[in-house]
Amino acid sequence: MRTRWIWPVLIFLLLGRTGVAKEGSVVLVGTIGNLPIAMEINCSNTRCDGRYFYLSKLHDIACEGLPDGDSLTMEVREWTSKEKSETTVETFALASDPDGSYHGTWTGKSGPRLPVTLHPLDVSKLVNPYRGLSRLDSLQVSNPLDYYRITKLTLKKDSITTCQGHRLQWYGAKQSSVVLFEVLNGYGAMALKKINDTLKSAFFEQVNDELSCTYGSDPYKGDFEESASPVFFSEHVMSASVFSNTFCGGAHPDWGTIYYNFNARTGDQLQLEDVALFAGPDPGRTATHKWFAYRDSVGETLVDILSTLYPKEMGETEDTDTIDDCDYSMPEQWAFAEWFFTSKGIFLSPDIPHVAAPCRDPSFPLIPYQILKKYRNPKVKLILP
Repeated sequence: MRTRWIWPVLIFLLLGRTGVAKEGSVVLVGTIGNLPIAMEINCSNTRCDGRYFYLSKLHDIACEGLPDGDSLTMEVREWTSKEKSETTVETFALASDPDGSYHGTWTGKSGPRLPVTLHPLDVSKLVNPYRGLSRLDSLQVSNPLDYYRITKLTLKKDSITTCQGHRLQWYGAKQSSVVLFEVLNGYGAMALKKINDTLKSAFFEQVNDELSCTYGSDPYKGDFEESASPVFFSEHVMSASVFSNTFCGGAHPDWGTIYYNFNARTGDQLQLEDVALFAGPDPGRTATHKWFAYRDSVGETLVDILSTLYPKEMGETEDTDTIDDCDYSMPEQWAFAEWFFTSKGIFLSPDIPHVAAPCRDPSFPLIPYQILKKYRNPKVKLILP
């Protein structure tokens, strides 16, 4: 996924005595029969969309429905190729209570009807064993259902491997196929903690991506593949990657790699501007108009550098595996390129749209450290390989 998912900001509205929420979102916890669940309902004036999961599995099940005064009907639907239409496989018939709770029934495809009780989730009272990870803590406001899900994960250790002299402890979660690693040695204790906290945040993001992946033909599961890799270790810098290949609805699947780069002496995650200023003075790290304008200029500079180093590869060339032409001469492809450290320089991965997916991940865009010296950020103390 080339662009990192952005969690939707939920606006909590109190449920009044006159009925269900007319607009906004509410997160609820409770039971279907004796099975614990969590549920999110997002309503407009005319319709509601939502999702819920069983605490035993934590995987989203998408649902939708219509508010009607004090009552709300939410349905889970699936596409059947035989009838070439959607059929309802689950139905929630809910009524709102004055305190914001819901009660009602759940009916499955085969007919059993079970009682449902739900009450609003108070995220401030949750005990989260992973509290302290900044990106995770922010989910309390931006996506409380996903935050709640993380508190219910059961982590498990896997194997220990060695890469470039560094021992790596791999781990996953009982409810997910996502795996990642933490670095056990080779750097100072404080640096290791910051590096591993960043990687653990990435792990939780990937887990939430997988467990929220659904699509219309199967309301219970989308297609999600993930693999993490250690990329490069040196005394002063480190790179790791997370590749994902997903289909969670829409016209096409999505795939791509995100790279995590670190100052191994401090554990700080690095942005491209920490390594090189390709378009003048440091614009800061806030996504302002100035920063976007700076990145546009970065794309132009990178095209100039790479066109000098790789004139043949940067132009339109016939892709050997497809009939598509790959043209890497457009600055917008490089303005927000992913990148990582190697022993010889930084390697860039351009931002290629899905329509040109065969042109993703070209094998040539390496900028040697010798060239980077001209663009180094004088305010950042960083020793390159």
